[in-house]
Amino acid sequence: MRDIKFRIYADNKFYYKCLVGNTNDIENKDWTCPMVWLEDKKEWVNCDNGIIQQFTGLYDKNNTPIYEGDIINNKNILEDVNYEVIFDNGAFYGKRKNYYNPETIMYLKLYRVDKEDIEVVGNIFDNKEDI
Repeated sequence: MRDIKFRIYADNKFYYKCLVGNTNDIENKDWTCPMVWLEDKKEWVNCDNGIIQQFTGLYDKNNTPIYEGDIINNKNILEDVNYEVIFDNGAFYGKRKNYYNPETIMYLKLYRVDKEDIEVVGNIFDNKEDI
């Protein structure tokens, strides 16, 4: 079992300790507005301009929590490369281009990686070029 936590990236910074919810328009049930509770501000805010990211339940070798959108370095006997953390088909993965064939994508199953081999080195907002 893992902790269910979120962070939101808005206004060029991360907000942690937040709850995520939706409000429905009474007239139109297809319309929803994502809302986020910011614990440090003690208020709900509309996050139309924010990106919500989920905690993977995993920590890197420095005990840093790993979230969607983080860039992690996988350094082991076989490789020393960076991956973007994504959520797809019910699981968290590292994703990067295949250096030998840039038309294909390589995936790393995070739950199968030794914690001591990975380190959070950035995020997709501030370090996109590092993937």
